[in-house]
Amino acid sequence: MCNWTGIRCSHNLQRVVALDLTDMDLQGVISPALGNLTALVELYLSFNQLHGSIPDELGKLTGLKFLLFPQNYFTGTIPPSLKNLSILMHLDLSENNLHGPIPPEIGMLIQLRCLYLYDNQFSGNIPSSIGNLSQLVVLQLLRNSLTGPITPEIGTLTKLQELKLFQNQLLGSISPEIGSLTQLKQLNLFENQLSGNIPNSLGNCSKMELLDLRKNQLSGTVPTELGNLVLVKKIILEYNQLVSSSNIPLPFLIALTNCSQLEFIKMSYNNLSGVLPRSIGHLSSKLSILDFGNNQIRGNIPQQITNLTNLTYLNIRNNLLSGYLPSGLKRFYKFERLDLSGNNIGGGLQEEIGKMKSLGELEVSWNNLSGTIPGSLGRLQQLRRLFCTTTISQERYLLVCRNVQT
Repeated sequence: MCNWTGIRCSHNLQRVVALDLTDMDLQGVISPALGNLTALVELYLSFNQLHGSIPDELGKLTGLKFLLFPQNYFTGTIPPSLKNLSILMHLDLSENNLHGPIPPEIGMLIQLRCLYLYDNQFSGNIPSSIGNLSQLVVLQLLRNSLTGPITPEIGTLTKLQELKLFQNQLLGSISPEIGSLTQLKQLNLFENQLSGNIPNSLGNCSKMELLDLRKNQLSGTVPTELGNLVLVKKIILEYNQLVSSSNIPLPFLIALTNCSQLEFIKMSYNNLSGVLPRSIGHLSSKLSILDFGNNQIRGNIPQQITNLTNLTYLNIRNNLLSGYLPSGLKRFYKFERLDLSGNNIGGGLQEEIGKMKSLGELEVSWNNLSGTIPGSLGRLQQLRRLFCTTTISQERYLLVCRNVQT
């Protein structure tokens, strides 16, 4: 049997220590007889079409370190007998049809490094016993039906690098204890029902690369402590109820000039009412997306914004901006989409817009622009969408549209 496909045996006693039947197009249910393979260290049944429940007999495999069953059709609950797998390091039951609560016995797997339970139908609270998993590096419970608060005991998992709880129904505030996760690289809590402030303690997570809190009910100001996340690449806080003081430069945006790796800032659909600071030009040279649409931002667009020459997308639509378009737009040679519609911007469109050769969408409608659409727009071979409400001659407009590849 040690020569059979998917089986690996020990060298001396010729006992089965690994069973790997990944992507074998297997169907049916798991035989409880698997529980008799008491020397088993690794069990992989990933990417098959197995169904039925996970048998209690697997709790006999006390030497198991890797248990991976993702992408099957398993139903039922997580059997409490799995608490006996005291040296288990990797548990992956993701992308199945498992339901019920996450059993508190999960906290007895104290050697666990990776826990993947995403894309199931788990409900109820995140058990506080999860705080016992002191070796945990990855925790992914996303896309379930979990409710209740994010248990503060998660803050004791000081080795955690990935925390993904998005697309659940979690309530309450983001616990300040999360700031104790100094090794955290990814925090994904989007599409829940979280409320309250973003804790200042997140600034302690200096290794953070991705912070995604969008589509919650978060309020208060954006903490300037986010400027301590010197390795962060993406900050996504859109679709919340965040605010700022009106008529002063956005403090958190000034703080983010410390973040030299920053690529995305998405803050649309909040209640921000400050002004864009001149220091916006000192944001990361790697910044490609800057999205502040649908807020209440006032004042002018700072001239310094043209220093962000790697921008591909700028969205400041539906704010209260005034003044004129900054000169030097030709520096945005990587621009793919520019949306300034729904403001009070005056003046005209400069000819240099025609040098933004990658531009695919230009939206400047519902402003106070005047004059003609520059003929240089006809050189924008990537342009697909052009929305301009301004006083122009029909002949001039047709000349532009004839040259644009739509």
